[in-house]
Amino acid sequence: MEVLVSAAGGAPVPRELRHVADVVQEWGGPRGWRVARDVDKAVLQQFPGTPFHAFRRKQVPVVASGSVDGAPAALLQVDFTVKYQSNGGSTYSSATGGMMSTGKTKKETEYRAPLVVELPAPVPKLEFVLKRDPLDEILHVAKLNRWFRLRTGALGTGVSYLDRMYHLSGSSVEYVRSVFTPERAEWLYTDAKGPLEDVVLGDVRFRLSGRRLIVWSRRNFRDPAVIDGLIRVAQEIRSWIPQQAFQDPAGVQADQGNVPLSQVQLT
Repeated sequence: MEVLVSAAGGAPVPRELRHVADVVQEWGGPRGWRVARDVDKAVLQQFPGTPFHAFRRKQVPVVASGSVDGAPAALLQVDFTVKYQSNGGSTYSSATGGMMSTGKTKKETEYRAPLVVELPAPVPKLEFVLKRDPLDEILHVAKLNRWFRLRTGALGTGVSYLDRMYHLSGSSVEYVRSVFTPERAEWLYTDAKGPLEDVVLGDVRFRLSGRRLIVWSRRNFRDPAVIDGLIRVAQEIRSWIPQQAFQDPAGVQADQGNVPLSQVQLT
């Protein structure tokens, strides 16, 4: 357990007990990033789509704005409150005259840690996202035990080459294949740990939407290595975009509704 600061009287304060904005400030301040804590969730209205609206109950404990390789960028941690229903069988209830579930409902926090980087010109949409059930907040506990397994051999047959929980799609099959090859998939998902040895990012996902490249994981920013890892992934994915994608008219359409990050109100 790494200790970063001490409380009054010299008592150590573990990182997980500090406000996440303080950790982000220590990382971002020397790099020129502006950091705001406990931001109203209305800020997410400026970020349509995945992963900012994965579940309904949410909080935004930290938002930061800065740059990556000279391009405007933003970090947003979103904490979602999610209900999980465990298996418990059923029993007859004389009060209702029918069978009732004996399973228990638990509330847990699901994290999404997106990094948004602005591209020099819009590109067509490409999404690699989790396919959720319609009842997005009532999830069976068994789903927690299902983990990502990549089947790289199926990439050549279409754009949907993952198990039923994941989906990759874009403006055309050719565009998807040009961006996300089996070799790049292997780089991103080796042993389901992520691409970097010094930080476990887990099931990293990404989305291209007009001028926005969005990369995220289910970690949180209490470990600043997660931020460094997402930046490294974003830099790599940026290099995957073929040059002709920046001249594709579908990119202009994908950019509708986006505003430059420099104009987004992040506080």
